[in-house]
Amino acid sequence: MASALASQDLWQSKTRKVCDGLELEIASRRRRQYYNTGTSIWPAGKHPAGWLAQGGAGSLERHCCVELGAGLGLVGLAAACRGARVVVTDLAENLPALSENCRRNARSVTEAGGFVTAAVLDWSECAASAESASAVVLRLENLLGGQVEAILAADVTWDPALGPSLLSTISAIAARSTHRRYVGQDVDVLIAHIPRLHGTIRCRLV
Repeated sequence: MASALASQDLWQSKTRKVCDGLELEIASRRRRQYYNTGTSIWPAGKHPAGWLAQGGAGSLERHCCVELGAGLGLVGLAAACRGARVVVTDLAENLPALSENCRRNARSVTEAGGFVTAAVLDWSECAASAESASAVVLRLENLLGGQVEAILAADVTWDPALGPSLLSTISAIAARSTHRRYVGQDVDVLIAHIPRLHGTIRCRLV
C-alpha cells in the first residue's frame, strides 16, 4: 500500500489524444531536480505521433523501430499502437519515465499487436568507436528480436552540438541493419523538426 502511494506521488499523468481512436496516458515526474528537455511533450513530437497512429507510414505491423531521444515516449508508443515492435531510447535519467509510460500503455500496445520497451542509449557511444557503435546496435536488435527497420526521432535537432553524435547513431544503426539485408531494403528514418533557435540543425527527410 505504501509503495503504491509513493508511486502515485512520484508521477503526474495526463491522457493525450493522439488521433481519433487512440489515447495514451503520458506520465512525467511530479518533482524535478533540474530542467530536462526529456520531461515534456514538444510540438514536434505530437505531429509524427498522430501521423503514425493514423497510418501515415503505412502498415507498421511487426516492423522493428527505434526511437532516439524519446523523452516521454509519445512517438514510439504511437508506433507500437500500430503494431510495431519499438525500443524507445534516451539518456539514463529519462529511463524511469520512459519505462513508466511503457507500463501505463502496455494494454493498448498489446491489443494492437505491438511491443514496446525502454532502453538507455547515449549517442556518444556510437560516436566513440566502430566497436562501441556495433555493440549498441546489437543491444537494440536483441531487444527487438530482429534488425532495425525504422528510426524515429522528434525534436532532437534543436542543439547543433548534438549533431555529430546524432548522425553517428543514425549512421551506425542504418549501416549495420542495411548491410545485413537484401539490396533495396533500406532503413527508414523519420525525423520531425521545428526550427526555434539560431543555429538549430537543419534537416529534411529524403
